[in-house]
Order: sequence, then C-alpha cells, then structure tokens
Amino acid sequence: MVAFLEYLQKEGAVVYEAPLLFSLAVVLAAGLIWAALRREFTVPITNLESELRLSRSQNEDYKVKLDGASPEQARDKIERLEARIAKLEHDPRQLTAEQVRLFTDALKKHRPGHVIVSRNGGSLECGGVQQQVRKLFLQAEWTVEHWETMGGNPSPNGLNIFTDTGEAHPEHEQCGRDHAGHRFDARMR
Repeated sequence: MVAFLEYLQKEGAVVYEAPLLFSLAVVLAAGLIWAALRREFTVPITNLESELRLSRSQNEDYKVKLDGASPEQARDKIERLEARIAKLEHDPRQLTAEQVRLFTDALKKHRPGHVIVSRNGGSLECGGVQQQVRKLFLQAEWTVEHWETMGGNPSPNGLNIFTDTGEAHPEHEQCGRDHAGHRFDARMR
C-alpha cells in the first residue's frame, strides 16, 4: 500500500503540470465506462420492463375474462365445463329417470307387440335415446327391431317408433311422450 501511495505522489506532479489534460482523460474514461455499462444493462432492463408490462396486461385480461373469480373458482368452472363437454360428446341426449318412468307407465297401458325403433342416421345425438327406448320396450316384453335410416322422410326429432300391433292408442302414446318431455314420432304401419 505504501508503494502505491508513493507512485501516486510521483505522478501527482505530472497531473499538477497538466490538469486540463488529466481532467479530460478522466472524463473520457468515465464516459467510456458509463457507455459500456449502459450498453451492457440497457437490453436486459428493457426486456424486464417489457415482460413486466406484458405480465400486467395478462393479469388485467385474466381479471376481465374471469369476471373477478379466483384461480380456484376458475379452475372449478373449467373442470365442470369440460365434464359437460365430455358428456355431450359421448351421448348428448339421454332420458332422465322421470322420463323413463313416464315412458314405462305409458307402455304398461298396451299389450306387448312388435316395434321398430329407428333413428336418423345423420344425427349422432339419438343413439343413446334409441338404446334407452329399445331397452324399455324389451323390458315390457315387446319384440324390438332397431334401425338407422338416412334420407327419405326423417323424423324432425331424430327418432321414429313404428308399431304394427293395431292396438296402440295414439292419444295415450302422445300423452306419455309429452309427459316424458321427449319428442319423437310414432307411426303405425
């Protein structure tokens, strides 16, 4: 340390002789160091500021989209919606327990016979209902055929029920279907 101080003392005379040149050299050196440091840190700082703005923008966007819900509430809602979508993709229309009971009650008013349960082949929505209706007729000891038709005169409801027993009472069948809350067409052939 003593050697360094002695060196400064010797060089101090040179600085004293040319203070303007020394001051200019110090300012130039400080400017170069400042420019180098600024260049080195400007890009990362700019990037961090940009990321911060993006993060704030995303947070505001999420708040608007979530309508004030917490992340847990949003996750629960998404899970419920995904479950509904999965159910709809698999089998969008199903008879409820009450509809099954009403349909079964309507079948009890008729002597078992032969029935054709036909669904519109262009409708993916009727497969589950067709299976349920077939099962209900089978449980009531009817002879059941199931068809899939395309074109022609399709039912606007996607499901046709044909019977040839000659014993059906259309007003009872219509009443059963209406009370079951499910529309389909029944035709005598």
